[in-house]
Amino acid sequence: MVWFVGIVFVLVVSSFQKTINTVNELAELTFQISYHTCAIFLFHYFRRSRAKLQEIFKEWQQIKMHFSVPDCTLRFEVNLIVGVIMGAALLENIGYNDYYHRIFPPNDEPSCNYSVSFLNPWETNYVESHRLWSNLIPFSLVSGILVDISNKLVVFTFTYMDLTIVVFSRALYFKFLKLKELAEQALVEYNIRNADIWHQYIKDYQTLCLMLKRVNGFLSVLIFCSFGMNSFDLCNQVQFTLIRQPDPSYLRKLYNIWSFFLLLARLYIVNQAGAKVHLWANAAVEVFSKCPREIYYELEIERIERYVYVNPIALNGLGCFIVTKPLLLRIIGVIFTVVIVLLQATQLPKTVLGG
Repeated sequence: MVWFVGIVFVLVVSSFQKTINTVNELAELTFQISYHTCAIFLFHYFRRSRAKLQEIFKEWQQIKMHFSVPDCTLRFEVNLIVGVIMGAALLENIGYNDYYHRIFPPNDEPSCNYSVSFLNPWETNYVESHRLWSNLIPFSLVSGILVDISNKLVVFTFTYMDLTIVVFSRALYFKFLKLKELAEQALVEYNIRNADIWHQYIKDYQTLCLMLKRVNGFLSVLIFCSFGMNSFDLCNQVQFTLIRQPDPSYLRKLYNIWSFFLLLARLYIVNQAGAKVHLWANAAVEVFSKCPREIYYELEIERIERYVYVNPIALNGLGCFIVTKPLLLRIIGVIFTVVIVLLQATQLPKTVLGG
């Protein structure tokens, strides 16, 4: 924690000593400071929320619902998602090590304008990847290793944040999905006029809504940070790819492509998992439309429907947005808008202009 705070302090101090001449430099400076600042916040948030997380797990185990079945595939699907995302992140990190440590120099090295020789990978990484640091603190083996470790902790902190959102979302939307399916089978096909069964369905739905509200109290901050930082990172990657000079190394070109699509995949998975909570929570409300008229008014189902329509049952990011499928399209639109604005303020190289 103290080390992360020190990193942000050094980055801020270095930024005042650095002359910013291009949009590229401004974007890189802003991204480094915001990225490490957000990582510090997430690290502190996870530590502070340990007790809340334990209470959520305890309440989840104690949930008693009539329309429910054991989630037998949860463990397999969670392990699959975590394995794929973490495996892809590890491969991306290996590419990062070559990109900045210059472990494998390009074959056409004389044509590259690298500021550091390939004799010391730690120094190369320190200068190339942490220019703000090198402006203020001279390179040493200790500082190089510590900065590199901090970068890896930052990267995997954001990966852990995204996986946390996906796991909770997967568990929640399965509950709403099975609630709807079992209720339709029991109520609509067999005993539609049984008031006791309708009452039990309402009770189960309200139980899940309360559980969703409890989980959202923990995830809301993570969702806000996830969509905010991932969108910002995508903007930076697209803008840097279009503006900076092409890298002649095929391995590093592959790293750029892999890093971009990994980030895009994380954003897509988080969005789809969270959106399914909203999808199935609202689909469960549609069962109320099949309720007989006399039971409909007796149990005040109309009031429940009105509440759901006014207050969407979904995960949200600090109340600023709710996680739905159209949210991903809006994010892509924002990314393209930001990139176009940045490109208009930057002189593009001839290769991009087709000259």
